Amino acid sequence: MKTTLQKVEELINKDRKSLQGLKNLALKNEAFELAAELREIEIKKYPKAKSSNKSYKEADGFRTCLRMTELGMSLKQAYIALETAKSFIEKGGKFDMDTATTIVFEAKEIFGEEN
Repeated sequence: MKTTLQKVEELINKDRKSLQGLKNLALKNEAFELAAELREIEIKKYPKAKSSNKSYKEADGFRTCLRMTELGMSLKQAYIALETAKSFIEKGGKFDMDTATTIVFEAKEIFGEEN
């Protein structure tokens, strides 16, 4: 018979969203060592999380700027807004559905399905 810990481990190995939820719960309850261990598991199990570290930091910094100007949004929304603005500028004011789809897909890969 499987222990509770084994069941939790199976769940987080199948679903990144569950792993992130557990990590966020640990952070909320100030279980920082557990949250750090869960982050290490996330990086090993889902390599995109590691490669997205720069994207995460940029989105977090941009979100802070937006909050200073009274525009509150989630980290994922800040990432989408930042990447959209970058692409818009790079393409000289032109923007297309392929670019939009790519940005949204990448945001879901990095931050999950939640807003």
